[in-house]
Amino acid sequence: MTITSFTRLRYIFVAALSLVATDAREAAAQTTGTNYQQLMFFDAARSWGANPISGVIFGSDGTLYGTAVTSVTGNFGALYGVATNGAGHRAVVSLPYGVPYGRLLAGPDGALYGTAQNGGSLSAGSIFKVDTDGGGYTNIYSFGTTPDDGADIIEGVVMGLDGALYGTTSDDFTTNRCGVIFKINPDGTGYQILHQFSTNAVTGATVDGSTPRARLLVGRDGALYGTTAGGGSTLNFPYDPGTVFKINPDGTGYQVLHSFVFSDGYDTQTELIQETNGMLFGTTAYGGPDDSGVIFTLSTNGTDFAVLYNFTTPIYGAAAQPSSLALAPDGAFYGTTQVGGLTNATYPDGMGTVFRVNTDGTGYTTIYSFSGEDGRLPTSGVTVAADGTLYGTTEFGGYMDGGVVFKLSSTPPATVSIIDSASTSNGFLLTASGAPAQNWTVQNTASLRSAWQILATTNTDTFGLFQYLDTGATNSIGFYRTATP
Repeated sequence: MTITSFTRLRYIFVAALSLVATDAREAAAQTTGTNYQQLMFFDAARSWGANPISGVIFGSDGTLYGTAVTSVTGNFGALYGVATNGAGHRAVVSLPYGVPYGRLLAGPDGALYGTAQNGGSLSAGSIFKVDTDGGGYTNIYSFGTTPDDGADIIEGVVMGLDGALYGTTSDDFTTNRCGVIFKINPDGTGYQILHQFSTNAVTGATVDGSTPRARLLVGRDGALYGTTAGGGSTLNFPYDPGTVFKINPDGTGYQVLHSFVFSDGYDTQTELIQETNGMLFGTTAYGGPDDSGVIFTLSTNGTDFAVLYNFTTPIYGAAAQPSSLALAPDGAFYGTTQVGGLTNATYPDGMGTVFRVNTDGTGYTTIYSFSGEDGRLPTSGVTVAADGTLYGTTEFGGYMDGGVVFKLSSTPPATVSIIDSASTSNGFLLTASGAPAQNWTVQNTASLRSAWQILATTNTDTFGLFQYLDTGATNSIGFYRTATP
């Protein structure tokens, strides 16, 4: 017998937990040979919040960390952690103010750095730091405290080769309201504006770009690369389509590498990545033949721009809105689309997909289609582990329709882990996750000095999930564990 998960719980009866079910389980399982596992589902009534818009990152301890924009303590969101097998998920900290839309950064000091769109002392945005155990929370910078320093920070920060933090805001306190590129030390000192996007007073154009909404990329050459959702030199368009830019860490050498047009994409809201050959790759939310977004590439000097793949529009016309790309050990790109895949009457454009594509744009394949109970609307890209396993989030879907953390791998999970527990009016409810159709047992004991009792022997479903309601639980301390024969 192999013990796969263990937890100590107090049984206290509260209101019953309501579950959301769909009829699309079998359909989702048949769309892919990739092993899907739901590691965590979100519920606004829990301390770890709901609606994870940004993806997950690996902390220095190997745990996955991310943020949810809705919290039980209010509307300011929470920072959560979860193991790669779904065990031990927890709220790291409930944010005191600001909505954390951006992806976290794991610093070399082991701390997590993040941003809150409307946080800070003036509600113009903030940068925060917190330890992985939830201690040491510090608001290291509040935007709006110095003139024209930026506002409305959408994405997270990155760490440059010099150890400083770099980021963008999509707005500022000037009349231009086009945003800034900034630099700051991890302790909150030395804030510096590297570039302020501006509007031409005569033409009204923002030739150098405006409204950056994606995290920066630190290139192999140490320079910073990024995108803007608006602006650019293309003036024969109903609205400015956006740019790709480059800037040195000291603020010099700002250069627009590419100004988009309708045919090659527009409204870039995702971060760039750099391939081993030095080329830059990215996606746009719209544009291309179907106005559904593209995958593009270009060199670090702005030459060799090319559209590698044009996304298609689902039947009812919603744009695919691809996420940022991730390069996997197999040499291919992986990402998500917010729509597409499986459909139903409520979501006729689909509930989102995970895709694979070669770096030259060939071989595009949908490797997973969400169906609702397993997730819906993946708004962020995936994180790739060293073994090629993909980890990601969906903003909605799951048992409580508050979003999920998921895992996709080429091999089925070897263990079954307890990923959630809740007292109900009928007993104590355990939710566990493992390989689909895996045989396992639920066991409990009142004391670790007592023998373990088998409560149930069962199989996980096609998503690798199972729920067990212990109707014999009492208002006392107890322990549960899962085990495989």
